[in-house]
Amino acid sequence: MDDFHLPQVKELGASYNYGRGQPHAEQVGKLAVQIACTFRDEGICPVSADDVRVLEAAGWLHDTGKFPAVLEKYRAEAASSGIEWEDDGHNLLSFLMVKHELNPLLKARNLPPVPEEDEAALLYCILWHNGSKYPVLPETPGDWLPRCRRLAAIFRVADALDRGLVQKVASISVEPFTNEITGNSELGFTIGYHRAAGGRPSSLGKAFGLSTQPSRISLEIERALEKSDLMLKAFGLAAIHFKRTYIAD
Repeated sequence: MDDFHLPQVKELGASYNYGRGQPHAEQVGKLAVQIACTFRDEGICPVSADDVRVLEAAGWLHDTGKFPAVLEKYRAEAASSGIEWEDDGHNLLSFLMVKHELNPLLKARNLPPVPEEDEAALLYCILWHNGSKYPVLPETPGDWLPRCRRLAAIFRVADALDRGLVQKVASISVEPFTNEITGNSELGFTIGYHRAAGGRPSSLGKAFGLSTQPSRISLEIERALEKSDLMLKAFGLAAIHFKRTYIAD
């Protein structure tokens, strides 16, 4: 697919203020692409141009379920979907909104729909980016699932790395290695961060019940560790480690 219709994806996200605003949406997509490309360069997994576009699109759309109008439109369907509601359910609401509204928007703009396999990968990135359950949709062909898991696992960690909504993370590098004692495959992340606050005011974090101390990169690291569970499964890893390095502004 040539461009994943990213202008229309952004248009759809913007109609719901990207859930938590444009800076967070853009940062998460950017970090997801950075992780994926680093994985490709390190030989951890193949990453295609379409994979990159899926991750970019997921960035713009993953939090739209935070917007009140999305909750109002899809609350009833979410309750009857058979998918467990976790936390505030925004991942499920975002998933339903994109499932129902993206391709109709493209049709209205005289554009072809998103290819089914790419749409599935996008929907799993959105559905699995939050919560602790990973429901498999019965309509998903089995041979699509490994790609969906890989991309969703990458996206899940990327979202965690902007947990404070202040865009502190500036660079990501990874190093796959074998534990000399256990012989298990493990992965080390190095997170480059700015000590000063990023583009979002701390009041936004406060509005979402988060820390109002934007200088704490530990918030992102702790959340990334929590949300790396899917990455362990998707890539057959025994452990994932995170360390931080300060980048001067």
